[in-house]
Amino acid sequence: MLLEEQDSRAVTPVVATVLLVAVIVILAGTLAASFFGVTEKIGGPTGQAAFEYAESPVGLEMTPTQIGQDVTVEINDKQITTFETDDAGETKLIPTSPGDQLTVIAADGSRSVLVSKTIDDRDEIGDFVAHYIFAEGSGSTLVDQSGNDNDGTIEGDPDWLTESDAGLKFDGTDDYVTIDNLDAGVDVDEFTIAVAYKQDAVASDEVNQLVEHRYGGNEWFLETRGGSGSTYQIEYAVEFPEQLTTGYSYNTGNRRVAVGTYDGSEYGLYMNSDKIGTKDASRPIGMDDMKIAVDSDESSQFYEGEIYEIRLYYSAFDDEEVESITKAMS
Repeated sequence: MLLEEQDSRAVTPVVATVLLVAVIVILAGTLAASFFGVTEKIGGPTGQAAFEYAESPVGLEMTPTQIGQDVTVEINDKQITTFETDDAGETKLIPTSPGDQLTVIAADGSRSVLVSKTIDDRDEIGDFVAHYIFAEGSGSTLVDQSGNDNDGTIEGDPDWLTESDAGLKFDGTDDYVTIDNLDAGVDVDEFTIAVAYKQDAVASDEVNQLVEHRYGGNEWFLETRGGSGSTYQIEYAVEFPEQLTTGYSYNTGNRRVAVGTYDGSEYGLYMNSDKIGTKDASRPIGMDDMKIAVDSDESSQFYEGEIYEIRLYYSAFDDEEVESITKAMS
């Protein structure tokens, strides 16, 4: 009997220890789950990479505070940039838009997802006036993704592209889009316009309008001008008839990104992030009506080709920022 009592008392501390360990494990698991729930929202730390984010006119500025391996940054499965192990503290621009899926992926062959972040906050998207990704696939409305409700009305009968690239194919005869009363939500005195497109064959010296914005008696535009029938140039104006024209003729049938930017005193033209040139200009900028694929009077300069994406910002961009949005739209 005494032996049994001793055995019973001898077991009691062991059981207590096991119970204590179990409680600690449960608490640790709860804390870990809570910790990773928070870090999932802010994008780190993951043990391999941690990032800080800041607002910029283009979208997010992304800075690794720790990085244990090379990683790639993707938006909607498209590679935008990379960070290497010695890039801790280096900031890079990520041209984000509402609804974008930002993903950081290990570049070691495993393709492990280190960060997955949905862009849904106005502070994360940059200084958008309007953003069109032509993803509707049908209908007569071109939806503005920026959150400013600057939807466009599709005129004529352009073909929706739904396979390799979302977009609209304009016939050069009577297809276009009109956006009435653009609203930026703020006063605008500078801007950046970017268009991803593919030009079809054009007649000699024929003008095809990519986008034109008219406000009061002023206008700015991006347009193509035909050369030999299989080549064309790009023209960008803020103070027409003064305009920038590419000296190089581009072949039809290739996708390109044209960017025009204006800071209130100077405007510049870029093709696939290559700077074509700049001109001085000084005139007020207003927000009014914008046309896609036609002149502002809707009777001439119809665009013939495909348009895949248009971004309009109320800030002027520098070379690095232009390169960033070009990568996202290429």
